[in-house]
Amino acid sequence: LMRVRWVGLLWGTLLALLLFVDLRGATVSMYKHPYTERGDWLADRMPALREAEALSLNARVLTLPSVRPSTLPANVGLLLGVTNARGAYWPLTVAQSHWWAHLDSFLYPQRVTQNVDPEVDTPFYPKLLNHMAVRVVVGETNLPWMDTPPDTNDLSLQFDRTLGSLSLWRNNTALPRVRMVRQWIPVNDAEAAIAALVAPDFPAEERCVVESNGSAWKSLVEQFPPMVGDENTEFSSPPRSAIVSDLPESLVVDVDTPEAGLLVVADSYAPGWRAFVDGKRAPIVKTNGLFRGVYVPQGAHTIRFRYDPWSVTWGLVLSGLSLMACSIWMVIVFVRWLWSLFRSSATPDPANNVSFERNTEEFPR
Repeated sequence: LMRVRWVGLLWGTLLALLLFVDLRGATVSMYKHPYTERGDWLADRMPALREAEALSLNARVLTLPSVRPSTLPANVGLLLGVTNARGAYWPLTVAQSHWWAHLDSFLYPQRVTQNVDPEVDTPFYPKLLNHMAVRVVVGETNLPWMDTPPDTNDLSLQFDRTLGSLSLWRNNTALPRVRMVRQWIPVNDAEAAIAALVAPDFPAEERCVVESNGSAWKSLVEQFPPMVGDENTEFSSPPRSAIVSDLPESLVVDVDTPEAGLLVVADSYAPGWRAFVDGKRAPIVKTNGLFRGVYVPQGAHTIRFRYDPWSVTWGLVLSGLSLMACSIWMVIVFVRWLWSLFRSSATPDPANNVSFERNTEEFPR
């Protein structure tokens, strides 16, 4: 394909774009800050970050760099193994873009240009941090929205202490990372989900919203219909849900619920995730605009999430077929080369044949 000029140009451009996206994501997620040249560039931040990890109680930590030369990357959780709230710099989906549009300008005010007024263009909803299970906030400076009374923004931040150059705040209104709910209502898209979640009368502890499209939503409606009026208001006794195993591409949750309900996991929704309830495949619905939800029947169950996107499977299949085709072609070329050597060695030399016939004729003499 590279022999055709326009095809080569097209594939070269696509390859350059792929490398740019890959390197851009790597610099955001796993970089050592360019302003730091020391090997112990995070040493003075480690006490505060480890304390935040302990206070989070298997929930999430939100890091707030103050200025660009900060030595506290927003995605420092990938470097330290901390369950960090990510996605502000490089949203991967439209839903993430809508979600962070209501948080990014105020969480990272140094990134707002002079021509943008976040108070007018995009409302600020710090209550969304509760749905993200952000239990601890770590920052280098105290931002103005942190001093707002809890009754005005539905976020209760309590200053904990300062370790080194970092300060820690506890979020007393953060929701658990995994929880069971008895009620759900349908919404059309991510913006409608955010509008429902930030409503003053929305009972986040008992209810969630589910995006109404796809086969998973239809299956949920058949097994566990949405809330109508005031029916199914709460569980007869508190359900139990706990994370048993937490890995980057798998999650295991134990649930014991007195009635059937919806398990809400405050982890990003993506088509590549697969869910299994007691080993049986279960559909995943997009819950609360950004996260995952699975229907769980009454009783004790083990829910396993595994990230297994079809793109990886198809990539392995195509790579295997390409490798097989290249191997077969190399074998064919090698056999043809051997056959050409054999034919060249088996063909008699005309000069030798003439001398042989001449000697044969002269032998009787």
